[in-house]
Amino acid sequence: MIQLSNTSIMIFRADGSTVPFDVEEIQTRIIRACIAAGETESWIAGDLSLSIEFALLSTKNRTIKESDLENMIIRALEESGYPHVAADFKRSAVTTAVSDAPVNGKTVLAAISPALSLPDEKLRVIAEKVVQALLGIGFETCSPRLMVELARHYRDRETSMPVLRLAPVPLKPGDDVMLLKPSDFHTLASVNLKDLIGGEILRIHGVSRLFAALKIDISLLRFADVMNLSQPVSELALQATWGRLVMGVDEVCERAEQYCRQEKEPVTLPLPLCITFRDMEAFAVSRMDCPKAVTEKCINGLVSDFTAGLKQKPFKINID
Repeated sequence: MIQLSNTSIMIFRADGSTVPFDVEEIQTRIIRACIAAGETESWIAGDLSLSIEFALLSTKNRTIKESDLENMIIRALEESGYPHVAADFKRSAVTTAVSDAPVNGKTVLAAISPALSLPDEKLRVIAEKVVQALLGIGFETCSPRLMVELARHYRDRETSMPVLRLAPVPLKPGDDVMLLKPSDFHTLASVNLKDLIGGEILRIHGVSRLFAALKIDISLLRFADVMNLSQPVSELALQATWGRLVMGVDEVCERAEQYCRQEKEPVTLPLPLCITFRDMEAFAVSRMDCPKAVTEKCINGLVSDFTAGLKQKPFKINID
């Protein structure tokens, strides 16, 4: 699965290295914790991991410490009513021994540079402070983690990262965890939206109270079949007809917002939108005759053009 995003989230590890945030990895770990804890409602993994990604993308700072991320997930599980899953998730945290490094300007700078998004001049000033502090207490070697933590201590307060908190809804036994079921959208839908759903062109997932977000799957293969688009399908022909699809997605967003306002549901509006384009590569190759060498470029262009026409822009786009 390809995940498109305007920005990437970087995780700072204890050894000073950085890795990109992987929502599927988080989801898998939560599922494993559910299994280990004997929790049958493993669907919570998808909504929780999505809510964490949304929270991170909603901040100006696209960075987070690995320990803060772990605590964020554990806290979200506990506050959502799954403390037993949180306990197993905490036990699954991987801890690795980090070798000590000599304390000097070069090693300290190498350790803190990936972790602190600061100008080179300020990094050198902070690195020198870290070296002086460590040598002052007799440390000729220490872990990169300690170097990074000391560097964060010396970093200007205005550049420090705030602790992120989610606002999950505690789920109790017997509660209706679904805010909107897929069938609710069909009931509220116009003729156009019903046709799109019935033709399996649009698939609307249920909206849970754990993370109230709209998740919509789109199949351009099914759309081309229903619209009898002749092959090879040109971008012009596709863009001239997919107004129905754009209207359908816009309607889903509008109906959901109307329902939440009418029922006075305690959710943040508009609901975050997540779109998955199913069979996109197969459509580009088999219906548009895109050469494999430029398939990804073709797909990205189509997705960009389609989402540009939506009233509400998705915060997350997946391509299967």
